[in-house]
Amino acid sequence: MKDRGQGMEHKRQLFQDLEQSEQLYRQMFMAHSAVMLLIEPETGAIVAANPAAANFYGYTQAALQQMTTNQLNTSPAAEVAAARHAILTGEKAHFLFQHRLASGEVRDVEVYSVPIHIGGQTLLYSIIHDITDRKQAEAALRESESRYRSLFENNHAVMLIIDPANGDIVDANPAATRYYGWTREELRQMKITHINTLPPAEVQAEMARARAEQRNHFLFKHRRADGSVRDVEVYSGPIILQNRTLLYSIIHDITDRKQIEEQAAWLASFPKLNPSPVLEIDRHGQMLFCNAAALKVLDSIGCPDALNFFVPPDIVAILQTAPSYEATSFEREIELGGRIWRETIYLTPELQTARIYAVDVTERWQAEAQSRQLAERLHILHEIDRAILSAQTPEAIAQAVLTPLKTLVACQVVRIGEIDLSRRMGREWFVLDETGFQIKPPLWNSLVGLEEVIATLEQGQVYQVPDTTAPTVPPLLQQIAHLYGQRAYLSAPLIVQGKLVGTLTMADPTPDFFHPTHSEIVREVATSLAVALQQARLFEQARADAKTKALLLDEVNHRVSNNLLQLMALLDLEQRRALEQSADLQTIFHNLHQRIRGMSTIHNLLSRVQWTSLNPRLVIAEVIQAALSSSTFHETIQVVLEAPDELPQINTKQAIAIGTIFNELTINSIKYAFKDRNHGKIHVQMTVAKPGKQPDVESPSELQIVYRDDGPGWPQEVLCAERYHTGLWLIKTTVQHTLNGTIALSNDQGAVAVLRFKV
Repeated sequence: MKDRGQGMEHKRQLFQDLEQSEQLYRQMFMAHSAVMLLIEPETGAIVAANPAAANFYGYTQAALQQMTTNQLNTSPAAEVAAARHAILTGEKAHFLFQHRLASGEVRDVEVYSVPIHIGGQTLLYSIIHDITDRKQAEAALRESESRYRSLFENNHAVMLIIDPANGDIVDANPAATRYYGWTREELRQMKITHINTLPPAEVQAEMARARAEQRNHFLFKHRRADGSVRDVEVYSGPIILQNRTLLYSIIHDITDRKQIEEQAAWLASFPKLNPSPVLEIDRHGQMLFCNAAALKVLDSIGCPDALNFFVPPDIVAILQTAPSYEATSFEREIELGGRIWRETIYLTPELQTARIYAVDVTERWQAEAQSRQLAERLHILHEIDRAILSAQTPEAIAQAVLTPLKTLVACQVVRIGEIDLSRRMGREWFVLDETGFQIKPPLWNSLVGLEEVIATLEQGQVYQVPDTTAPTVPPLLQQIAHLYGQRAYLSAPLIVQGKLVGTLTMADPTPDFFHPTHSEIVREVATSLAVALQQARLFEQARADAKTKALLLDEVNHRVSNNLLQLMALLDLEQRRALEQSADLQTIFHNLHQRIRGMSTIHNLLSRVQWTSLNPRLVIAEVIQAALSSSTFHETIQVVLEAPDELPQINTKQAIAIGTIFNELTINSIKYAFKDRNHGKIHVQMTVAKPGKQPDVESPSELQIVYRDDGPGWPQEVLCAERYHTGLWLIKTTVQHTLNGTIALSNDQGAVAVLRFKV
């Protein structure tokens, strides 16, 4: 009676442990900040919802527990039911859906779901993560490409997009079609080598330099549709579009310029006839000659006698120190009368004279400056978007954006600010000024007094102040600008999901420092910056969520595993109690014990790989060893596994089935093959075949696994299917209904089982 009382007390303690385990699990479920649901797999009824789910969906927990997943999921009911079945069978655990909230708003969600057993019931344990922000950030990335498209389509400069890998012209803007004379579709079918007159190998080498950013300025000859060949100046650099690194090329026709230069060179021998200014001076700086064109230029600017405008101030020193035997020349550019002049100065030391030829290059200079600015602007945007693609932390993103922006605009300071409109507060976040890059402490300040600024930014517009001392400037902004000694101010909004979350601000002590181009640049950069910072935050959040999911899965696996162990302990207790009552009952409990041990083994294995696909050899090896460990003579059983180096992976459903089958086969060998001799051998051989394979048709692999022991073999009535025991019935049912495969039993110096199924 004493033993009986102790047994009952042990059983009671085990049930208490099991109940406490479920209570701990429920506490973890209810207290966690992640959205979680427990779902009935057949109907989709929501059995339980944690407070985070109620907060996310906008329903009370009680209301959610009266609903089904079909009322949340916008997908067709059949599709949702198929997803639940896939979770239940272990075929799939990760899904992307759209869920409708109580407010009617539809959110993109990522669902991670696994089957668990609670209170004797199989439920689907689902963790829901809102990925709407991530989806919108991806859309914003696509918008950054549309920004390039706008610059590309609406620019008067001739522009091409080229694939540096093969020279294909990926796109051409309208200005290019007008210039080259081919349609856009025709240009898209061409390579740059069809236009560039250089040999293809040289063109490829120049593209490689542009892609590596070793060089961005080139002089080429380009062929047009009418057969004419034009001299062109090309600014080129890398750009990322649709996850491809391409080259943008800005083409400027310099044919007329070259012709003028050649004409000027020819006319150099006829200085009086030259339409451009020509002057000659001696070694003392005295003017020896000046043609009519030079006098005309000086007269037009109201300085008819100021010939020294054309003469370099150090020309006398240059002439006096130049070697008497070496004629040479040099060039310089000067601004005169609002025009840009390029001078070529020829020194003739033996005559101790210098002749100056000046050419008006204002239009060319302006075109080159515009091309350089556009190329630099595209380069900066490329660098910023490249930072977006490698977004890791907000600090890295800020530094990657602010450094090139400050270089491009050349202002005194660039800042990134953070705004919390719910609190009407703002703070400096990152600053780049003359002292370097700084990360500011989170000191929040009230936005009261800056309502005009905030209203402009909320509308997506740039707020620009030419001079912060003007009386129309908000007083608080005047005080801030005065504190930092800034007179010009320019701020662009950082907008995410239509909400103002920060600012990108530039400032300088010079009034009227910023012009319209700066406003366009800062707006474009702000769009990319908002995306980049959001991507970085989402990356950090995803990393934290992944860690949370792993911890939760470990906890679930731990709880379920504990429950299985406790269930085994209960069966062990019942087996000991039945020892003196019935041998048949003892056998039943022993068999149940071994089967649950096999379930626990495969469960632990799947937990280690986080319920992903795995190698069948690993499954079989662990299940056989676990089954043998229950026998007193397991150390004398030799196990041999033969398998090719590369085996197809099996999913969780197949892994559980194989674990069940080989657990039963091993138990059968222990009971019948090794009985009364306490030693033996198990041999498993695995092969892979491609049944019915046809050319260009992907067919599934067929895995064949042969199990054999060295015992007396299967009884004849088993081979003839005249007798089934529980283990054999379980094997055949699992093969047919779970694996959709076949199993054949035979005898060959022991029991043989040949399993075949597709993977």
